[in-house]
Amino acid sequence: MAKNKPIILTFDYELFLGANSGTAERCVLQPTNRILDLFERYSACGVFFIDATYLLTLAKCDHRDLTLIASQLQRMIRLGCNVELHLHPQWLDAYPLDSERWTFHKFDRYRLHSLQEGEISHLFTAGLNILHGIVRDVNPAYTVSGFRAGGWSISPFEKLRALFIENRIIYDSSVSPGWYRNALPCHYYDFRDAPRNLPIWRFQDEPCNVDERGRFVELPVTTYEANLADLVINRWALRNIDYCGDGAGLATRGMLESIRKAKLFTTKQLTVDMCSKYLFMKSLEATKDKLRVFASHPKTLCEVSFLNLEYLLANYRTASPGEAIEECCAS
Repeated sequence: MAKNKPIILTFDYELFLGANSGTAERCVLQPTNRILDLFERYSACGVFFIDATYLLTLAKCDHRDLTLIASQLQRMIRLGCNVELHLHPQWLDAYPLDSERWTFHKFDRYRLHSLQEGEISHLFTAGLNILHGIVRDVNPAYTVSGFRAGGWSISPFEKLRALFIENRIIYDSSVSPGWYRNALPCHYYDFRDAPRNLPIWRFQDEPCNVDERGRFVELPVTTYEANLADLVINRWALRNIDYCGDGAGLATRGMLESIRKAKLFTTKQLTVDMCSKYLFMKSLEATKDKLRVFASHPKTLCEVSFLNLEYLLANYRTASPGEAIEECCAS
């Protein structure tokens, strides 16, 4: 296999966002160190979308985990990785379960759009400031240039457009073509009209709407269609797997919602986590003609995930968003 074929590896660096956040050690520090060790071994790089609202909560509480996380983010920069902005505003409603874990007593502010415009602006700017304060100790010229919305909930973009311009955010990576969910007040996104045949595109007013003269770039997560049999095989293969993270996410709404979601073909994100070797190889075959953009989470990695990741690093060249954007601009 030609190693010069590029892929982009992205990771959402965050804790769980339900009744039990889990610990920084298990959810981000340990698994991300293993990712970075592999990157160092293979001279590779990735993109880490850092939940800056979590960091702001740690800073407000003068929590010792912030020092450990800052050190890890600085290692990312030293290895040539990208550190970008990710925001989960429900951290505004977090309180500690103990010295290491957090819980959330409500989720009314799960989406960034649930805040007033002034609150969005403050959180956006504060998130960028805390990231820059950490990474510029290593690279004084580093500037965060990418964004991924918490819960993928990027729309309506009009609430963020001015902030992108003001803070020199060049690209978004929230869109997964074909995905749709309406679970307000938490998740809301509709990417059913996003291009399926474009690996990257320019936009102006909404990330799903292609505009060749647009000011911004959408770097979508690659999606593919998996049939029900493949999903059942995947679930069975992972039935006894232990995941890195030690927390719990938002509870599902029960069997009825699961039945509604069940269909013969399901649109899946390209990822290394929650993915058996069987489904992983099927996903690579299904996306072989695309620029592959993976979206994974350190907290939900397992031993199989690290094998999947190492396979990618041994057989493909990891690219940065800047390379993809430059090629997009050139064309």
